[in-house]
Amino acid sequence: MVVIGYSFPYFNREIDQLIFKQFDHLNRIYLQYPKDVHTSIKDRVMNLFPYNVEIHFIEGADLFHIPDNF
Repeated sequence: MVVIGYSFPYFNREIDQLIFKQFDHLNRIYLQYPKDVHTSIKDRVMNLFPYNVEIHFIEGADLFHIPDNF
């Protein structure tokens, strides 16, 4: 999964959890956002999953990131 420019705000936590529960086979997430964005995004994402997910940070929003294994 590639997430572009979404900060996972606390007020939307329940909706985010409902969405991610649909992806029980997900093992890798790419988070793409502009430079100097708040660093707590990783913690917020980790708290949404009941299992371990590999998180990769893609800094910069000039181009959409397409993972090599796509």
